[in-house]
Amino acid sequence: MQVKFGDFNVTFGVLTKQSDAFQLLKNNALDSITINATQPKIAENGSKTHLTSNSASTPNALSDEQKTNYAGCLSYTQQSSDGKDYTYSVSNLRYTGKNNYNDSPHVITLNDGTEVTDYSQAIATNLDTVLGTTDGGSNNPIPGAVFARSNNGTNGGESYITGDFNFTAPATEQQTLTATSYPTSTKYTLGTKFGAVAAWNCRNTWNYCGYNWFTSEMNNQVLNPAVQIVDITPLVELVDLCNTYLPNSNMYTDESWAKFTKALERAQANIDYTNINTTNLLNQLMTQLKSKYTGLWKAKEGLVVKTLNVTFNYKDSTGSDATLVLPVTYGEKLSDAQIKEINTKIGSYVDSKNYTYEVIGFEPTFDKNAAVTADVTYTAKYDEGTPNAAIWTEFNSAKDALIAKLQSSSKFTATALEDVKAAIAELSYFNFTSAQQAEVKANKQNLIDSQKNTMLQLAESLTAIEINDDVAKAVNEAQAAANKNDYDMYDKLGDNFKVTKDVTFDGISTDLTGGTQLTVKGYLYSNQTELDNAIKAALEGLSLKTYDIYVNDVKIGTVAYGTPVSVTPTKIISTTDTTSKGDGANYSWTYSFTAPSRDPNFGTTAQDNSKYLTADKYMITAPSFGFIVKGETHLTATQVNGDKTGYTVTFKSGVNGKIINVINTDASGNFEMPTAPSVPYYTFESYSNDVAPGASATVTKDTVITVNYTADTNNLYTFYVYNTPDDFYNSNVSETWDDEDSGAPTTHNSVAYNQLVTVNIPGAYAIAKGVIDDVTGDYCYYILAYGDSYSFYAHESIGDSNYTSGIVGITEEQYKNYQVPDNEYMMYVYGTDGVRIVAEQDTLTGEYITKDLEFEVYNRETPVFTDDNSKFSLIGTFICPTGYEMVETGFLMTKGTSSLTIENASDSSKGVSRFKASKYTVGNQFVINIKTPSTEQNFKYVAYAKYKDKSGKIVTKYGKTISATTANS
Repeated sequence: MQVKFGDFNVTFGVLTKQSDAFQLLKNNALDSITINATQPKIAENGSKTHLTSNSASTPNALSDEQKTNYAGCLSYTQQSSDGKDYTYSVSNLRYTGKNNYNDSPHVITLNDGTEVTDYSQAIATNLDTVLGTTDGGSNNPIPGAVFARSNNGTNGGESYITGDFNFTAPATEQQTLTATSYPTSTKYTLGTKFGAVAAWNCRNTWNYCGYNWFTSEMNNQVLNPAVQIVDITPLVELVDLCNTYLPNSNMYTDESWAKFTKALERAQANIDYTNINTTNLLNQLMTQLKSKYTGLWKAKEGLVVKTLNVTFNYKDSTGSDATLVLPVTYGEKLSDAQIKEINTKIGSYVDSKNYTYEVIGFEPTFDKNAAVTADVTYTAKYDEGTPNAAIWTEFNSAKDALIAKLQSSSKFTATALEDVKAAIAELSYFNFTSAQQAEVKANKQNLIDSQKNTMLQLAESLTAIEINDDVAKAVNEAQAAANKNDYDMYDKLGDNFKVTKDVTFDGISTDLTGGTQLTVKGYLYSNQTELDNAIKAALEGLSLKTYDIYVNDVKIGTVAYGTPVSVTPTKIISTTDTTSKGDGANYSWTYSFTAPSRDPNFGTTAQDNSKYLTADKYMITAPSFGFIVKGETHLTATQVNGDKTGYTVTFKSGVNGKIINVINTDASGNFEMPTAPSVPYYTFESYSNDVAPGASATVTKDTVITVNYTADTNNLYTFYVYNTPDDFYNSNVSETWDDEDSGAPTTHNSVAYNQLVTVNIPGAYAIAKGVIDDVTGDYCYYILAYGDSYSFYAHESIGDSNYTSGIVGITEEQYKNYQVPDNEYMMYVYGTDGVRIVAEQDTLTGEYITKDLEFEVYNRETPVFTDDNSKFSLIGTFICPTGYEMVETGFLMTKGTSSLTIENASDSSKGVSRFKASKYTVGNQFVINIKTPSTEQNFKYVAYAKYKDKSGKIVTKYGKTISATTANS
């Protein structure tokens, strides 16, 4: 930085005067000046006195060397003690006038020789180049000079020149400020000699002109200006630095900021010179500057950056309001540890309604990478919430408690149980499995809890009653026994008197309660008095049902159930015991009956009771017929030898030897051959007397005629027998049954319908029907009989030529192994109802507990029709292991939708008919023959068997329910 610190004044004086009339002495002029005269003085010690000299008015020109050595110099740079350049310079030189003794005809010549004679022009001319250059020319007037001449030779003629004396301070460099970077004071001096080159022109004898060198060395003087510079750059820079802090006032504590701004204000304030005296001025000034610097520095360093609080309002994991406050230094961002703490603590939460809410952001928006410049509070924002899986613990506990109460030994009224059942039916979640429960979300929790509360209220409201029903049980047991023996026995007891009513709760989830159905006996009476009165009324009203007896479609009387009677074609001759054959004409008697157990609408006004009559069955040939009344009875009596005027012809089946007809001839033995009855899967061939049906025949004595039938070749059966499952697996047939039991290769016309078949498999524990599942490839064994022998009347084939099914013997070990789920053999055992027999797994040991042999019952899956479709047969088989006792077998049938159960058969409103088998044959087969109705009927049926288990308990077992039609397809 260059500054003018004073004036630079030069006075050029000349004593030479004009000495002739020609005015030849004109070249007295100042050619150049220098503020750094390095050439020695001249005209000393006898040395030369001039640079040049010429005996003329024009000087000799200076040589180039002289011009260089005595060059003009208006600027001089030198180094300070600290190695910095500083410069003294002269500039803006101007001619300012002359004294009265100066009569020079010239004023100024420019470097190119141009004269400036006008005063106003002269003072306006910058002489820096004129005097800063040693021209040394040989002109007249010389170029680049300022002229002067004395008018009297006594007083010097002077020309005045004034310029700026400048100082260029050394450049300052920005420094790293410290606590001691105080303002400094430095003194800069010039210390050089002043010099000048001037032209002289005088006359002695001759005119002389030349150049002289003048230097302040001549009088031992130097240029010694001094500049004292106080460098306040550190203070200025510190102030500038601190001014940059001003926009960040929020960054610092109030106390430290107040001190800082006060120190900054003081540092920027002008120095109060009124308190500085002239004595030791510099020291006082430097003291004040140092004080400003030190005070501001300390205030800057004493700034305390605020610790700001970043606050987060959020919900904790339970949904409660929570706050997290994190301290952060102003201008910094949250640390990684703090970010981790945020992410750890502020996340999803689950509210009291079991909804999960996820964080979706903050209000205001939170940027973890942003610097913190103020206290700030962020509030977590959450999504609308997602319902979690509902909580079922209390619900299931309430349900278990309710079911436990229902299963307890307490007694409840049927009304109370029905109310509970109705209430449960309104509970949409009551029968949910655990898998279904897992799919329900928390948005249904209120409904779940409401239903839980309902179950708690139901359990609370279910009040046990105090009642002694021993007498009622006795009556019920008598009733049950009667109904088991025959539903057709009592007129009122079975229909009207009940102590309890089964209330069944269906659809209870298996995986939550262990069963799918719960039946609770509900009492129809709420106290002992009501029950006692009902028992009394029931016993007083007890009576046997009565049934009509018909002979040849004529009603001959009405008799109570169970009464032994003996009848003739026209009347009942005894109701006390049956009558043996007696005197009089013989009659062929056939028997059929119907009863409520066969006909749900029996006895109603619109019902034809004969609709469900059993098929006519030949019973005996005698004058009278005795039987026990079991229902409405229809007899036919055909006279066969009245007064012994003819002969009796008995027709016997060639298939099974049964008597199928009896005819009485006239006195001569003449009679007409009857039509042979139809037999399923057989075709009538001939009578043994070779007389065709409808033709006349004659006998001479009582005769037995055999009715010959030919087996239907389209309905012959084949049976493939395998001694072991391995044989079945490897298709090694042990024996193939045919009509000669020869074990010959398989034929498909082997065994006729109803022909006796016996299978013996030594070592077998059970005999089963083996079937290969065509989808899974599993080997499935459906139990047919227990033991090593199985006899039955043929009615369907078992096995095929592809060896995918057959009769298989299995050992006890195999029977148990095949009960294990997913066993290594891929072989499984099934009951006759098609339900797999599966071992139970011990929850503690994991061992499988296999089941012993069980009572089974099954039925042929299609009815067997006679050729003329006049009747059809239902064929069933029961399997009775050792230790079990068969009580009753038969079939249940319905045209409606009711379940085929014994209980429904005892309720006339259910429309279920019960057909009891009167006997069973080898192989435990039983057959029910039913007259085919005139119109096609769709129905379903199932075989049942009542048996007594090892504990003496009567149990009912059902086979597979079959849908069928009365049309013989």
